[in-house]
Amino acid sequence: MTTRSKARTTRHVHAFRIVRLPAIALGLGLLITACNAAGSTARQEQNSPQVVLEEVLDAMLREPYEGAADAYLASLPAALTSRSRFVTNAYDPGQRDEIETLTYDGLTITVYHVGTTDRRFPVEVTASAPIHGTASGLRVGLTRTEVRARLGAPTTTVRMTAAQQATLPTWHYARFEDGVTPHSLDINFEDDVVSALRWSVQVD
Repeated sequence: MTTRSKARTTRHVHAFRIVRLPAIALGLGLLITACNAAGSTARQEQNSPQVVLEEVLDAMLREPYEGAADAYLASLPAALTSRSRFVTNAYDPGQRDEIETLTYDGLTITVYHVGTTDRRFPVEVTASAPIHGTASGLRVGLTRTEVRARLGAPTTTVRMTAAQQATLPTWHYARFEDGVTPHSLDINFEDDVVSALRWSVQVD
């Protein structure tokens, strides 16, 4: 090979290296970004508070006034958001009770705190995502036909406001089974599909 040919070859190799290195750096940058994104998603999933709907309902409907309910609430992970408001006690106008709303992913729990005591218990639970369901298969995303097959006909239906008349009526179920705290279940629908389930008990 002549000196001139060697020089051309060397220039080509150098040119190849100059073009190739930025491409390798770009590829590594994209790989690192993808790994960081995957790691971030995994951390978010690990840190996302997980609450089991059936356990909340059991604490609310079976033992709402016993220590077991308070013990369950103490075991809950930290809520994504929490807000409180105060109300006058129905039996003691001088007593102020706290109503705390805990929000998780697709689930909201309302907790009633009695005055300055340690008594507290869940009084309302709302599921707004299909990841939360009951043992009977009741969950967001079911059709009216599927809900009726599981619960039967609603006790009453409640119409929405004038601005929401395109939305189907809320189905209201009043429950008074033996061994279960009297409570109600309200089911909201959008386009014939369950959009929210709300269980509540009366504070007395």
